[in-house]
Amino acid sequence: MNKKICRTVVENRKRLVPALFTAQQVDLLKKYLKGQSLNRTEQAYLYSTIKKKTDALLAFKEEWHITGLELISERVEEAKKILRELGKEKAFISGSFLYAEKYNDVDVFIVGKRRKEETKGKKNFVYINEQDLQKLVFISMMKCCVANFQPVITTKKRWKPMWNDLIMTYELAISEVLDDDDQKTVREILFAYYYQAKKRILDSQTLYQKHASFKKMPKQERIKMVNDMIKQLINIIYSPKYIYNAVTSFKKQIDDAIEEYPKHDNLRIYANLLKEVKNECRATEI
Repeated sequence: MNKKICRTVVENRKRLVPALFTAQQVDLLKKYLKGQSLNRTEQAYLYSTIKKKTDALLAFKEEWHITGLELISERVEEAKKILRELGKEKAFISGSFLYAEKYNDVDVFIVGKRRKEETKGKKNFVYINEQDLQKLVFISMMKCCVANFQPVITTKKRWKPMWNDLIMTYELAISEVLDDDDQKTVREILFAYYYQAKKRILDSQTLYQKHASFKKMPKQERIKMVNDMIKQLINIIYSPKYIYNAVTSFKKQIDDAIEEYPKHDNLRIYANLLKEVKNECRATEI
C-alpha cells in the first residue's frame, strides 16, 4: 500500500469520515502506518477493502516523471502499470526495457530504508535508500526513467577511483575485448571517462548506445579506444608524481609476468600503455 496516500487519509480524517471512509477504516490505517501488528481479519480487511479506496485516491493524484528521449511509448505505459501495482511512495524503472527493442529484464528501483535485491520473473526489484540516489550510477539511471517522484539528477559528490580499482577495471576490459566477451566492463570505463574528462554524467540510454557502437568496432580499434580513455583518466585523476611511482611499480610486475607467460597478449597491451604513461610523466616536472 502507498503509505503517502494512507497518511493523507489519516491527516484528513474529519473531511473523509464518513464521506469516503469509516472511522474504523481510518483507525486501521493509522495502526498500519505505526507498524503495529494486525491480526488476520484486520489484514484481510486492509488489503481487500481499504486498499481499493486508497488506490482509487492515488489514481487521482498520480504524477509521472519521465526522463530520456526516444523511449518506447508502450514500455512507458507498462512501466507506469508496474509502478502503480507496486504501490510504493518512491520508485522508478530504468534500463534497456524502456528504449531497446530487445531486453532481458525490467529493472525496478524502490527507495526505502534497506538495501536488497529480488527477482520475480522478468522483473528485478532493487531496494535502495535515499543516500543511494546521490550515487552516479543511480543518477545515470534516473536521467532515463519512469518515476513516481521527481528525480534529482545532480550530485555534489565527486567520484575518484583508487588506483588499483581503475587498473583492475582496465585489465578486465582488455581481457573482455580480446575474448570478444560481452565487454560490460567497458561500460564502466566509458561512464568514468565522460564523467571525468567531459564533465558529463551519461544517462543509461546514451551509455547503452555508445557501448553498442563500441562493440561494432574492429578489435584493434576497441583496444586503442580503451587505452586512450584509461590514459586520459589516469592523467586527470592522479598527480604526475603519483602516476610515475605507481606505474613504475606496476610495470615491473607486468614485465615479470610477460617473461613467465610470453604468449599472453593482454600483458603486452598493459605494458605498452604503462610505458606510454611513464614516458609522458618523464616529460612533466615532478
